Amino acid sequence: MINYSFLTTVKNMTLFSLHEFMNAKEKIAEALSYKKKILRLCSYCIAPAPIAREFIVKGGGAQEQIKELTFGLNNMVISVGHQNKERSPTPKNECFTIGYFGSLQRRKGLQVLIDAFCLIPETYSVALFISTNAQSVLSVFRCVQNKKIAWRFFKKGRIVINLNQANEEFWTSMGRVDLAVIPTLYYECTPLVLLEILVQRTPCLVTEGLGMSHIVKKGVSGDSFPPGNIEALRDRLISIVQNPAEVDEWRKNLYKPHSINEYIAALKPIIDELGKRRVCNE
Repeated sequence: MINYSFLTTVKNMTLFSLHEFMNAKEKIAEALSYKKKILRLCSYCIAPAPIAREFIVKGGGAQEQIKELTFGLNNMVISVGHQNKERSPTPKNECFTIGYFGSLQRRKGLQVLIDAFCLIPETYSVALFISTNAQSVLSVFRCVQNKKIAWRFFKKGRIVINLNQANEEFWTSMGRVDLAVIPTLYYECTPLVLLEILVQRTPCLVTEGLGMSHIVKKGVSGDSFPPGNIEALRDRLISIVQNPAEVDEWRKNLYKPHSINEYIAALKPIIDELGKRRVCNE
């Protein structure tokens, strides 16, 4: 006989789940309604990436009110980037360095990169440099599948981890790796770290999606791979390590990030026009 209290618990859990589901649907409906209301009030919408344009249009925004404008970088990160303006090609006989720069949130996909790296044969002269905000190295490997291999690589120096670097040190490190990887598991809207890496003259391998494809041109200034696909990322990394000249070609075609001053200058005509409209309406 099944215990009555167990049946009661299951029933309550089911009702609770249905209640939460309906509540979530209501919240989503409220959010969508609010988004449409805000878009109706906007004269212009700034879209830093095609994915943002798509989001605005789906929300009821008009195409003509959308202005595409990628974020601008502060002068400090650009100043560090000037030190890497002219980078020499990666020597074939030297260790090829792959870099990750970002937070430890699972949706950022660092665990995917580490697992892919662990599948690269040790016969390849390659290292993984990680700069992230974490309390310990243990937390960096928490979601990794190949923990045993990852720890062995870490002890051998094949995986190097720097925790909580200061801004200038963080940006400088971006210019010391041969290739950076942004393995995010969701479609980010032009992550700021991507622009910070590019201003250091370092090419990127990124997750496929409309959030970065307008910045990293596949096969021209970088490359992409399917989100969360460990094997695809491993294969692409191996092919790049075997042919580092490919990265040097990408470096010639990198997107040039805007400075914050250039961003402000691009916004000024939009703001001026809104000011004129307001004067006319008054």
